[in-house]
Amino acid sequence: IITKSRVRGVVLRSVSRHAEPEAIGLSLAVTTPAQTRYYVTVETCITYCGWQLSIREAPASDRFGGCGSILGTNDIYHCGHSVFPATGEYRRKGVVVILRWFYIMENTNAPGPKLKVNRVHKTEMSPE
Repeated sequence: IITKSRVRGVVLRSVSRHAEPEAIGLSLAVTTPAQTRYYVTVETCITYCGWQLSIREAPASDRFGGCGSILGTNDIYHCGHSVFPATGEYRRKGVVVILRWFYIMENTNAPGPKLKVNRVHKTEMSPE
């Protein structure tokens, strides 16, 4: 593992600082994209579906849309990069709990912040 990343848009006040460009930017300091394999634990955002630089696995999620839930970019050979598997099972429960936490946070830096005082962080999973 040469880098780990997360969404830093709120911290940096930049909508472009999703986890994908953060990880790629950090990895470029030590290697080249041709020498790197990226593993995504939460489905890549549809905004960055054209950036699929050697991603080897990414889970599908109806929130982000880049790996089969909206557009199957993982099944499309493009930009000289091969297709990759997208499954929703890798650490699914933990990822869902993290996403729930993310979506109840308030962004006080937003132009029109939405108060979420009545939201509760749910940690239980319903059976599927």
